[in-house]
Amino acid sequence: MNIAIIGGGSIGLLTASCLNSYLHNLLIVTRTSQQADAIGKKGLLYTSEQEKKTMMLEAVPQAHINKLEADLVIVTLKQTVLDRWFTWAREKIALETPLLFLQNGMGHLEKANKVLPHPIIAGIVTHGAEKVSQTHVIHHGFGELYTGGPVSLKSIIRKLELKAPSHFPIVWEASIEIRIKKKLLINAIINPLTAIYNVKNGRLLEESGLRKQVKLLFNEAIQILGLSEQDWMLVKNVIQQTSENTSSMRADLKAGKETEIDAIVGYLLTKGHEQKKQINHLESVYRKIKSLEKGNSHG
Repeated sequence: MNIAIIGGGSIGLLTASCLNSYLHNLLIVTRTSQQADAIGKKGLLYTSEQEKKTMMLEAVPQAHINKLEADLVIVTLKQTVLDRWFTWAREKIALETPLLFLQNGMGHLEKANKVLPHPIIAGIVTHGAEKVSQTHVIHHGFGELYTGGPVSLKSIIRKLELKAPSHFPIVWEASIEIRIKKKLLINAIINPLTAIYNVKNGRLLEESGLRKQVKLLFNEAIQILGLSEQDWMLVKNVIQQTSENTSSMRADLKAGKETEIDAIVGYLLTKGHEQKKQINHLESVYRKIKSLEKGNSHG
């Protein structure tokens, strides 16, 4: 298979490093020439508790691509840049090429289906990944890559699934929307709270005040998403399993970057207002993150 991975962030590098040895041809499309050059010269370093390896693979900056043709394009960009990327994709990616989107939050798939002529596959990643440098990714926690969409696209994922290594399983699910909703629930709780209080994930259950806020956000989010109280155990388990992890939103704020708060909590606010729900706590964390972003931009 010929696979192109769009984005050289943590998920892009993790996906590339896990699939590279099992594919006929894999290309990483980076935002900058510097990262593409570094990967080309040094290779991509993958580390986990089980192994450490460096692999050589092809990397090209997005600006250097005239026409991208592949069996599958995996889009790992953050939602904050997707609107600009859609314009590029319409011009540069062959029309028949399926696009697999791996983003936090919701709303981007609806937009992609509206503005792109390409076949669209939904996906979520439950692995833990940390980008240490432009050429180094750490695999912190093992999970799955769940995918779903029109049944006509299942065969392309099946081919990828058969080539995926055991530590990076790929699964097609007819009910992918439920998976996406549950991932959004988790992100809407962990990301803003760890960013606001500048703590690792595990502290959210260790301190009574933070645990109370977790439950308040949980109660509002499940009402909007149509999930149930039974999902409380899912949220607790994820926090415990990733207790030493730094959330992506916390990392973005510390790096002075724009966060994905609009794609995560902002989406819930829009739906909550449409449903006339009481969402005071979601609104509060949204305002706090926006204030912290503004402070970064002024600093």
